[in-house]
Amino acid sequence: MRMSRDKAVEPKFFLVRTSIGQEMSSALMIKNRCEVENLPIHSVIVLPGLKGYIYIEADSPFPVEEAIRDIKHIKRRVQGNLSLNDLRRYFEEKPVTTEIKVGDIVEIVGGLLKKNRARVLEVNPDRNEVTVELDGAVAPFPITLKMDSVRVVEEGQGKL
Repeated sequence: MRMSRDKAVEPKFFLVRTSIGQEMSSALMIKNRCEVENLPIHSVIVLPGLKGYIYIEADSPFPVEEAIRDIKHIKRRVQGNLSLNDLRRYFEEKPVTTEIKVGDIVEIVGGLLKKNRARVLEVNPDRNEVTVELDGAVAPFPITLKMDSVRVVEEGQGKL
């Protein structure tokens, strides 16, 4: 927060629509324009999980409009502004909703092995990974997956 004549000024963030995959190059072009034209923009934010959008921090929408004018992959500025609390959800680490334990039967919900069932062999919460073995496989071998790509179907006994 910046201080402005004895009161705290809440930062304002404006959302800008870009072509998907061109977020970083568009942000760099906006940054260069702000430096050259000395526009009062405080930051340009590209979030890896948010495709097709850039956040720009400024005191009003007018410098944002000036900064994005005639940049190739910028489509438009989304009307309105966001507060810092709206952005916080992107920076908070999301806890795993269900506790996965060794011996649990899980269903794989993403990737090439989608809809297959597997038994959990190992859980690594530090890296947010589980090691599983596919049920019904002719030659069972361990596969390491992200925790968010599996969901618990049956609780195991805790042992293999």
